[in-house]
Amino acid sequence: YIISNNVSAVSNLVSNIDLEPSAGYNLIPREKLLLFHSFESVMEVFYDKKYRDLQETKSLLSDFKSKCLARHYEMAVKGKTRKPFIVIEGNQRTSRKIVARRVARRLSATYLSNPPLCLVKLTNMFPFGSVLRRSYFGLCMYATARHVHWLYNRWPVVVNGYYYDQASFSIAQV
Repeated sequence: YIISNNVSAVSNLVSNIDLEPSAGYNLIPREKLLLFHSFESVMEVFYDKKYRDLQETKSLLSDFKSKCLARHYEMAVKGKTRKPFIVIEGNQRTSRKIVARRVARRLSATYLSNPPLCLVKLTNMFPFGSVLRRSYFGLCMYATARHVHWLYNRWPVVVNGYYYDQASFSIAQV
């Protein structure tokens, strides 16, 4: 458990120090504050013995490998000038989507959404608020990043939401 109170919730969110409960603090289970700091930390959830044999996990990992990674992209060319990479963030999904599409059209940029097309059909496969659902969205960020990496030496890229959605969800759990 991570200990936090209302005043210092955000600073305690990033703290990995385990403290004993004390008066005036609420216990928040680590699962509620799950943030992924690496691809490996996302994959650890899917390979955990509780989840690795679930059909949902198998479907997700299969689609990730076959649809998101299997494309034989020529990766970014070193020495070639990168094009603009713009992420549109905001609280209102509909407004954010409209703005992102308009910016992409105006710049003749590639529009990407998060979750990416290679995984979007699996969005509702995992229960709301579950560790697997949050891990799914973490994996989606890596799939989007790979796609951006392939595109941004060739065309400008506009992404509708990236980090903000998951970070704000985690903070809201406090």
